[in-house]
Amino acid sequence: MDRIAELIDRYNKDFLASGEQPMNQRRLAELLGTSEAQVSRHVRGHTNMSLATARRYAQVLRCRVDDLYSDVR
Repeated sequence: MDRIAELIDRYNKDFLASGEQPMNQRRLAELLGTSEAQVSRHVRGHTNMSLATARRYAQVLRCRVDDLYSDVR
C-alpha cells in the first residue's frame, strides 16, 4: 500500500506550512498507537488492515479512507 507513503508526502506538503511537525512512519505509528514496524508493513502492503485501522489512518493523515485504496490526487 504505497499510497500511504504518498499520503504522508501529501500531508507534509499540505500541512508543514502551518507549522506542524513533519509526518514520518515513526510519528504516524505514535499517532495511531501502533508500532513503527506495523506501519511499515502497511506501507509496503505486506499486511491487510481492518476498516477501523484504515479509518484511523485517514483521520491522522486528513484524507478519506478511499484515498488509502485509490490513486492519490
